[in-house]
Amino acid sequence: YQIDFDPQPSRRSFPKKLVSKELVVAMFYNNKGADALVKQQFPLAYAYFREAVLSEPLFTSAWINMGILYRMAGYLEDAEKVYLHALQQSPDNLTGLENLAYLYNITGKVESANEIIAKVEHKRAVNPYYHVNLGEQDIEQQNWKLALGHFKKALILNRNMHEGYFGLARVYFEIGELDESERYLKLAKNKALNNHYEEKYQSKLDFLSSL
Repeated sequence: YQIDFDPQPSRRSFPKKLVSKELVVAMFYNNKGADALVKQQFPLAYAYFREAVLSEPLFTSAWINMGILYRMAGYLEDAEKVYLHALQQSPDNLTGLENLAYLYNITGKVESANEIIAKVEHKRAVNPYYHVNLGEQDIEQQNWKLALGHFKKALILNRNMHEGYFGLARVYFEIGELDESERYLKLAKNKALNNHYEEKYQSKLDFLSSL
């Protein structure tokens, strides 16, 4: 079976990877645990997260959620141990790093927290998809100038990502610069990864032509 976890599949293509039955089971229990955690059903959440890591001990997300559970329940030393264990498995996990920084802030280890936050900000600053996401948020808020800046930054980091060109095309369309919108739509189409995106961008080019 092929499963797509992206709620907005039209935005980008993610690489595929094989997962074991044990990992699928761990994902299931991790999701159940997250639901229980939101409802502050701490013993139930613990039971689910425990089953998740027993099924797949290398499933970092479950360990991070276990750390959040410990923090929310007041077991701060245990939370730190679990976060560090998760980051030992996946040192660049930004969610784990952010949660550890938050824990250090509330426990008075401000210097350590600031070091982690700086590391997270650096990693995000050099991630083109992070800037695309920020650009999309700016479009929703009609911050056109900020959106243009984020999409341009994304393309500086990766000239081949069609999402960046499409983002620029969207902004220029919204501010009435249709020639620029058409130009970036053509670039997006040229960089498209598959027929789905090519057809999507061509339909928008046809729409622009009708205007």
